[in-house]
Amino acid sequence: KRLGEGVHQQGSVVDPNRLAFNRLPPPVRIESLVVNGKETPLAGAGELPAGSRNLEWRFVGLSLAAPAKVRYRYRLLPYQTEWVDSGSRREAFYTALPPGDYEFQVMAANNDGVWSQRVTSAKTRLRPYFYQTLWFGGICVLAAAVLAWLLYRLRLRQLVGRNRDLEARVTER
Repeated sequence: KRLGEGVHQQGSVVDPNRLAFNRLPPPVRIESLVVNGKETPLAGAGELPAGSRNLEWRFVGLSLAAPAKVRYRYRLLPYQTEWVDSGSRREAFYTALPPGDYEFQVMAANNDGVWSQRVTSAKTRLRPYFYQTLWFGGICVLAAAVLAWLLYRLRLRQLVGRNRDLEARVTER
């Protein structure tokens, strides 16, 4: 006998009209953060060095029913307050963010459009260059005030000296 002869094969039939509604939203996991083209471990993403200009968050929704139909939305607080619907794209890109504290949030919906109520998030801080700090601005204001005071004193000394010269000329005449 040949292989498969005399063996009855049973097939599976799937009726799409009888599929159960998927009520279970997929859990979301933030996989990584890419900073200026270099992958950064999420454990080290708490504080990023000055000059971290290009950020790419990568995430995934875990669904076994229909992984290709998982949809995502994300936002970066306080930079964005509204959710960005990214469809099935699993990355979020940000460029030229100012220094500060941020929280990246992401949610996913399953193949039947059920959104997760839990938000997956990761916090990070972009450190400023020294010239972007509050103390540097304070030093600049203080230096400008001292310079203005010195210029005022110099001008006052010039005017007092000129006044003496004029009084001396008047006394001579």
